[in-house]
Amino acid sequence: MRAHFLRDMLNRIKKDETERLQQTLMLKPDVNVRVSALLKAYGTGLNFFNVWHQDFDTVLARLEGSFFICAGENADYEEIAFFLKFNPYFRRLTGEAGAVNKITEYLSSDIGRCRYDFLSYDKPEAEDVQAEIEISPKLEDVYSVMEKARSSDFTVGDFPPWYTDVSHRIRHGCARAYLLRSGTDAVSVCPIR
Repeated sequence: MRAHFLRDMLNRIKKDETERLQQTLMLKPDVNVRVSALLKAYGTGLNFFNVWHQDFDTVLARLEGSFFICAGENADYEEIAFFLKFNPYFRRLTGEAGAVNKITEYLSSDIGRCRYDFLSYDKPEAEDVQAEIEISPKLEDVYSVMEKARSSDFTVGDFPPWYTDVSHRIRHGCARAYLLRSGTDAVSVCPIR
């Protein structure tokens, strides 16, 4: 009975639903830029990248063993945890701290094979803040955002070798880069290699 209920709640995205799903992702663009960029890059027909939704309010995406949760107000965390627990690909979960914490409350403590990453999100003061995703941004802007995110858990190399490597990969179709810009500010990036 539980598995039947799950099929009714978490639905795999269909090709003709991607635009509607992108609207959901743009509600929190600086957190969801990675899923949005992956959806634009890979679409819906590949076996290593999948996207599911709960009534277009909440989005769950998988790239190989990494899952990304983009939780909306009506997220059913218990259903998502149930889905992840029995998904053979599940190795890592990334999302806003509140959503990841709620999902991990439902997961058994014996799932030690997984890594959890928490993102923070500060809602903009003004409701009319607009953000745009740039599909072919200047790599200097991409690097500057990555440099600002440098921490003990995330490092990026020096600019000249990084630029040479990434620009070469992009020119030859082996990589892509997306940048989220709010006004003139570059606020988030998603390099895909």
